[in-house]
Amino acid sequence: MKKQFQIIVLLIMVLSATAQTPCDTINFNITQNDTTICSGDSIVLSVSGATQSVNFQQACTLNELPINLQNGLVGYWPFCGNANDESGNGNNGTVNGATLTTDSFGNANTAYSFNGLTDYIALDNVFFGGSPSVSALTYHVKFKVNQLPGIGQEYAISGQQSYWRHKMILINEFGNIYFHGTSSGTYIDVISPANSIQPNQWYSIAVTFSNSTFVSSLSSSAYSSRL
Repeated sequence: MKKQFQIIVLLIMVLSATAQTPCDTINFNITQNDTTICSGDSIVLSVSGATQSVNFQQACTLNELPINLQNGLVGYWPFCGNANDESGNGNNGTVNGATLTTDSFGNANTAYSFNGLTDYIALDNVFFGGSPSVSALTYHVKFKVNQLPGIGQEYAISGQQSYWRHKMILINEFGNIYFHGTSSGTYIDVISPANSIQPNQWYSIAVTFSNSTFVSSLSSSAYSSRL
């Protein structure tokens, strides 16, 4: 019998890095008021002088995203009351069993909870128009799980399209999280250190592919693999 678990996904974003603009620059000053800092101490940094502010807690529509994220956007599912694709490409999700829940910021009905057994959200259309060649991409997911998998088991956030064209973000029993993909007979794996994932904590993972290199970033750590 499979162990039942809960995974909550806040958003999924897929971009094609072939159409990018430079990131907006925000001018600011970072200051700290402590006069003595010893080994092991923590300090509080404050930011002042920002020339603009953006609320990233709940960007439910395309025009609420920064301009640099709107360009090249293939799919954007913020889960604001539904599983619609807000990128403008119309690749809406069909919800099967998953239920709306509270996101990491406390906003109601802005994340989906899955039971780990039968719940899923299906997409009717393939990414990148089904093109057999993608030279660059970014795949971003925010999630949490209430427990790690049992021995020999894995949790998966999958975007499979066909046998040789799929991508999966997997979590194993040791708290590793890794990106696994296949394309034209090639296997791709980028894996984090053990204990990277702990139960009941929100994580944000972004996987990018550019210049034949996959880089996966989780929270403040990064690890990479060259094909």
